[in-house]
Amino acid sequence: MMDVETESTGTGTSVEETTENLCDNPTRDTLAEGLMGLLKPTVDRLDERVRATRISQLELKQELDSVLDELKKIAESQKSLPILDEYVKKLMVSKQKITIVSALLQNSQERLNKIHETVAKESARRRIILETEELASTSGVNKKKPKMTKLLMDTPILSHITQSDYLTVYEPAEDSYLMLDALEKEIDVIQELQPVVCLEVGSGSGINITAFSKVFPSCFCFCTDINRRACEITLATSKLNDTVIECINADLMKNIRPNSVDILIFNPPYVVTESLEIKSSKISRAWAGGIKGREVIDNFLKIVPDVLSEKGICYMLVIDENKPEEITNIMSDMLFDTTIVVKRKAWNEKLKVLKFSRNG
Repeated sequence: MMDVETESTGTGTSVEETTENLCDNPTRDTLAEGLMGLLKPTVDRLDERVRATRISQLELKQELDSVLDELKKIAESQKSLPILDEYVKKLMVSKQKITIVSALLQNSQERLNKIHETVAKESARRRIILETEELASTSGVNKKKPKMTKLLMDTPILSHITQSDYLTVYEPAEDSYLMLDALEKEIDVIQELQPVVCLEVGSGSGINITAFSKVFPSCFCFCTDINRRACEITLATSKLNDTVIECINADLMKNIRPNSVDILIFNPPYVVTESLEIKSSKISRAWAGGIKGREVIDNFLKIVPDVLSEKGICYMLVIDENKPEEITNIMSDMLFDTTIVVKRKAWNEKLKVLKFSRNG
């Protein structure tokens, strides 16, 4: 069992303290139910109409197929009626059009299903906002502004990943869970930021980007990984945990639109190794960082100012051997402030999660 010493500090909301205030909240429940009442009937009616139209289209298609077969038989048996050929061609064209319409209706129904999911997620988000506002109105002791309800960054389900998968994809370890702790500690900051786009570089198993997406479902979450198998595993993790994530098989942040990312997450290969190990095709590439464990990190840092939005924040994990003070100076030269979000000792490694944000 790993001996872990936690050096970070944080505050959390007591369940016993908040439960008393939130047990009976008719205003919150009424507003949440009202939101669902406004959106759900409309979506349900659209869903029913699309379903009924699809059924009608399928029935019409079957009837046309039957008529087409009969006309072909008549055309074959009565060569003296060449006019039927024209009608057969028209029916075939109609059949093609119906097939296209049917495909469009199917796509529409799939979109409606996604709208159902979005409505449910939005209702849950609104409920949290209502709880927060109610806390603000009922706990104004000494006129102090209350803190928002603390959300949790739950660890995603990873039961689909096998031991053979971990031969080629990085297995979540202390560094992965420390990044989760850092993101959880920063939830209030991220909520206030209201991110539109979140990018994780080097997603591996998908543990961090999936956890982030569950807490911030309205944020567009995507990731990159140089390992194609890691991309496949990340998408499977996202699907198993009911989140929507896009994954790109790419090195670092190539071809990312400038200044478009609000939250940037990077758990890099930070172990001090020979430079050649970085280009290895083995699993060691997932942790091999080259000289000072910084070769991949330094390439990443050069791109951060170009990718991060004006209000954007970057979270990156390092160890003491990576010389965090040098990293701080590098980012300072690029007009970024650096702070330590959390730190922890695991075996012989002293892990830290650094936070970069633009000056001012």
